[in-house]
Amino acid sequence: MIKNFLNRTKKPEIILICLILLVLLTGSIGVFYNYGMLTGGIDETLKINSTLKFFKDFNLFDKYSTFLPVTIILVIPFIAIILLGYLALGVGGAVDLERLAIAEAYKFTPYFRFINVIFGLVAIYVFYKIWFLIFKKERLALIASYFFATSLLFAEQIHIAGAWVTQTAMLLIAFYYFLTLLKKQEWKIKEYVI
Repeated sequence: MIKNFLNRTKKPEIILICLILLVLLTGSIGVFYNYGMLTGGIDETLKINSTLKFFKDFNLFDKYSTFLPVTIILVIPFIAIILLGYLALGVGGAVDLERLAIAEAYKFTPYFRFINVIFGLVAIYVFYKIWFLIFKKERLALIASYFFATSLLFAEQIHIAGAWVTQTAMLLIAFYYFLTLLKKQEWKIKEYVI
């Protein structure tokens, strides 16, 4: 069935876009999961508090956090846009945002979960590019990306604001960059630096 569908489709970009939309849909379903009951200690609060602490102290090291600073650095631009949006909409000043971040940090959970959905989309696309780079077959790359996108573990982790999907996306990007370097005949100094 999949083989017939792939044979009839002349544009694999359409299949890849449908696959990415599938991941967006399955990831977005869980963004607001358990939102009304998030007043206590949830897994997301570790990431939320570490990220919001950065805006207060400009320090990424938190003795209570289990997340790597690199994971927090990747989330900071998205949260900065959200906080600027709060300020632009007149939610309050910096003091009100600080109170919101300290006392009601759970209200930021959907934003962090949606950021994970974005990194999940990146992971699927880079996974497709890796398979295409290795095997030079679009059909094989699409099937592999489909299996990766619909795996239960990936579908579960994409809507939880943990560090797993972000780290998976970054590892796939690093692996893709490494594979592109292997294809080069001559390396320049910038490849060594990166």
